[in-house]
Amino acid sequence: MNFKKIFQLPLLAAMLFAGYSAQVSAGAPSDEVLLTIDGEPIMRSEFEYVYNKNNSVSSSEKKTIEEYLELFINYKLKVQDAKDSKLDELGSYTRDYEQYREQTALPFLIDADSKNNLVREVYERSKKRVAASHILIKFDRKDSVPPLTRIYQIQRELKNGADFAELAKQYSDCPSGKRSGGYLGYFNVFDMVYDFENVAFNMKPGEISDPFRTKFGYHIVKVVDVIPNVTEKRVSQIFISNSNPRAKEIIDSLKRVVEINEGLNFHDLAKKYNSSKMNGDEYGRLPWIQNGSQLLPPDVVRMIMDTEKGEITQMSSPMGYHLFKLDSTNLDIPYEKKKAEIQERVLKSDRAGLITRNFLSGLKRKYDVRIDTANLYQFLPYCVSGGDIIPDLKANSHKFTLPLYYVEEEVYSQQDFLPIVDKERNNWIIYKSGHGSPDQKKKFGRIKSDSIFLLYCLDEYLKKELVSKSYEGLQVAYPEYKNQLQEYSDGLLLFSASERKVWQAATANIKGLQEHFKANQEKYKWTEPRFRGLVVHSKSVKIKNQVEKFFDSVSPEMPLDSLKKALDREFNKDKNNKQIKVRKGTFAKGTNNAIDHFVFKSAPVLEVSDALYPEVSIFGSETTEPVEMSEVRGAVVSDVQDKLEKEWVERLRKEHKVVVNKSALKHVKK
Repeated sequence: MNFKKIFQLPLLAAMLFAGYSAQVSAGAPSDEVLLTIDGEPIMRSEFEYVYNKNNSVSSSEKKTIEEYLELFINYKLKVQDAKDSKLDELGSYTRDYEQYREQTALPFLIDADSKNNLVREVYERSKKRVAASHILIKFDRKDSVPPLTRIYQIQRELKNGADFAELAKQYSDCPSGKRSGGYLGYFNVFDMVYDFENVAFNMKPGEISDPFRTKFGYHIVKVVDVIPNVTEKRVSQIFISNSNPRAKEIIDSLKRVVEINEGLNFHDLAKKYNSSKMNGDEYGRLPWIQNGSQLLPPDVVRMIMDTEKGEITQMSSPMGYHLFKLDSTNLDIPYEKKKAEIQERVLKSDRAGLITRNFLSGLKRKYDVRIDTANLYQFLPYCVSGGDIIPDLKANSHKFTLPLYYVEEEVYSQQDFLPIVDKERNNWIIYKSGHGSPDQKKKFGRIKSDSIFLLYCLDEYLKKELVSKSYEGLQVAYPEYKNQLQEYSDGLLLFSASERKVWQAATANIKGLQEHFKANQEKYKWTEPRFRGLVVHSKSVKIKNQVEKFFDSVSPEMPLDSLKKALDREFNKDKNNKQIKVRKGTFAKGTNNAIDHFVFKSAPVLEVSDALYPEVSIFGSETTEPVEMSEVRGAVVSDVQDKLEKEWVERLRKEHKVVVNKSALKHVKK
């Protein structure tokens, strides 16, 4: 969805995506009805949230509470109009809203301990790189020996002294098997799926893992090497330029002084002797540098990345002589400074699935979910086809009236579960027939029986139901979450309604735009002259002279379109060997180099972009008056949109009854 359009609306530009928490005045009620639209209440807290956020903009744009209230009412009327038009029932709205609801809820819902443990784990693992080899046996490999049996056979051979690389070449389903005996090279945290990383990063060089499972199949890993993961370094530098005839002598002397006197402050020497800061500060401290950095010459960057802790390194470059001292590496950055960055990556990685699984397990415990397994398995006969006949689940829906599961004191019937079984079992049957899509294969690849399929369906169903239940609780517990959801929902609806009633309505009505332009033509005069005419690019001076002679032979009143066609007939008779290129338009200063050069005199040099047509001629005149709507289409469309929006608001004000609680308005926190 393109939200750029949303921000054309004066109120909505400041209303979307903020995090202000509503507050209330001391002594005022915690919340109260601020206004009603056709009897439907809108609470003071919602308006207060919007008003305080909007009031954070520059003082020149600030409005009083009363001014914002009028804008807010217009805003809510448009949202209500969208609901009346059932725009909240569109699939696009539902998808966008549910996705945003899930993303926004995650920080409130996830288990803090699980998240923090994973973030800390990433921080520690990011300090090292692991080199490993592996053997992969895929779930769907074509083999007479089942995958799980095969991986344990390989493990026995390894324990009996077999060579890891040879077994990888013989058995592994990963391309690395035949290519390099299973060797994967060095990798960092996040480079592998979490299940694989979790095994490899907990091993020492030379160790071989037990078989384990990832989404790709069964693995055995051998860790080859573990090294520090130094990706960035920060050094201090003393630099003596070649312009100093004693540069080599000085740098040699300073290196000896620093090495002999351990207590000597390198930064003080840098401040005193440095010829140039070279992107650093006055004490010689350079920014963080990593391989490939363009802040310094490549040979200097390589030397910095080779410098070790406690080491003073010296080098020469075309610029002069350098002395480096390593101050710190990325391994020295404390956890608290990296925490926010790591947390963002964790929540976007496959680790988020682990957090979600822990969270859902917690929800089942929290809501005391109890499942009647016997009633669940009544669906079993409807999960597979009997010969060529697929049992009709919906036709037999009257048979499913028993309790299926309990959430706290609420009882949920088999009827509640029936639609998801009916939907998923059709996909399940297609998958079992061997014609499943990649998505179906990914979803059902690990499901080996109808009973497990039913448990999968129930788990997916409970996820949705329990998370929805949690969303409701969140809105009660966290006003900021409720306000963010309300804001986003209203924003989606306002966008859809505005697109239909204002933006598209204006741009699609070409006749209306033309009529508005003709009725208000005087309004669209330009404050600075423009050039209306033709720019002709010719292949040679000879052709250019002929073009200009042609211009002299035609009437200055000849329409530009007609002149353009006449030029084409005269000079481009051979379509495979055109003599000229013609561009028609109304040009403002700065939009065409030829016009700037010949007419406005603002470009001293004529630039020719097409070497095949180097000669340039122009025909036309300066003007401040547009003659065609297309010349000022943007301004006309904007004015028509403003007119339609004004008419829309006026209609809504007449059609709906708005009542403001002035007492509640006095309690709005400024």
